[in-house]
Amino acid sequence: PTERTSCCCGGRFASWMSSLRVFARGSDLATSEERRANRVAMLLFFSLLIHNFPEGLAVAASALESDQLGMTVTIGVMIHNIPE
Repeated sequence: PTERTSCCCGGRFASWMSSLRVFARGSDLATSEERRANRVAMLLFFSLLIHNFPEGLAVAASALESDQLGMTVTIGVMIHNIPE
């Protein structure tokens, strides 16, 4: 039973990865305009992810140090993100 469960989970993971690959590439989209819009959306998604991850780490680290510092950094990040 244990082997079958791991095989089943492995199959589900492979299926999920395949679906993710199709989603990320936009290979299921019909027109070149849709594929271009998908590429722009993926670029925006990953650039914001890379940009915001260190901000989250800074807020977490400062909040662990002290409540006042955590609140100060949080407000600073909030003000920084207004133009975005």
